[in-house]
Order: sequence, then C-alpha cells, then structure tokens
Amino acid sequence: MLALLLLIRTGVVAHTWVAHRADLAEMRQAIAMIERGARMLVVRPEVGTGLRLAPQRHRVFHHAAQLASLPTLAVIEKSAFVSTLYALPGQQPLVLKPPFDRLGGQGDVGLPTLDDLKQAMTASSEHAPDQRIQRWQEDFDHVLLLYGYGPGAADLVQGLPLRPLLDGASVDLFRIVRN
Repeated sequence: MLALLLLIRTGVVAHTWVAHRADLAEMRQAIAMIERGARMLVVRPEVGTGLRLAPQRHRVFHHAAQLASLPTLAVIEKSAFVSTLYALPGQQPLVLKPPFDRLGGQGDVGLPTLDDLKQAMTASSEHAPDQRIQRWQEDFDHVLLLYGYGPGAADLVQGLPLRPLLDGASVDLFRIVRN
C-alpha cells in the first residue's frame, strides 16, 4: 500500500513538473518582451477570481506558489528589477539599495492585485494601500499578472494606464503607459 501511494504521488509530481514547462516557456516569452534594465511589478489576481481560470495543475497545489519565483528569471536574462526578487535580510545574499529597497525584496509575500493598483492611483500618499506600490506608475515599466484571467484579461485593466503585451494562459504582461 505504501509503495502504491509513493508511486501515485511520484506520478502526480512528475506530471506537474512536465506540464510546468508550458509555464516556463510563457514566462520566457514575457521576459523576451521587456527591455534590458526594465522594472517589473508582479501582481496576482483577486483571490478566487484567477484560481478558477488557472490550469488544473495549478489548482491541485497552492494557487500561486509555482509561478511566484519565475519572474525573477528577468533579473538574469534582462538585468531587470523584479518586485518578487527575494532579498530578505539574513536569508539571501542580495541587498537592495535605494530606491529599489522600497519597491520589492520580499519575494511573493503580499503580492498586490490589480484592484490595489487602482486604489493606489486614487489614494492620497498617507492613505495608500501599500507603500511599495504608492507610485507604481513612475516606479515600474511593466506589470506582470501571475495566473492571468485567461483570454480577455485586457478587459480587466480598464481604467489603468496599461497596454497589453502578452495575454497568456499563466501570465499576462502589460506595459505601463505614461502621460
């Protein structure tokens, strides 16, 4: 019985691992679309909204756990700043210097949502929902939505100064439009 359970569990993990190649390919496609040295803000969908549209393999495990670290490939491939870069003091050898220290470095802890971006646009500085995204339009060049809403994600950014670049199955990439 134990051997059977081990075999089943190994099969599930192997299947997820192989299927994850599509996510990696899509993330590399998104990274290829950003320019060298760009600054990318990683956001997540509202709880429950993106989850129901995510591929089945993502629903088996925790909602965004598998993709949260993938955007950091842009650090290596494009010398980009990514808000999900892990730079927790005492845990990683990376130290973020100003002005980047206030923009990220906490990994996937507390990823903002598209609604948070809308609130930050209308909130005064003392009432901003998250100080890291208070001036997101000036601080970042791109917004990467993990576990996108599927085809038609561009409709969900109505009212935000974002131009869709990639409407994928696992990620959506937007360019921030500045006045």
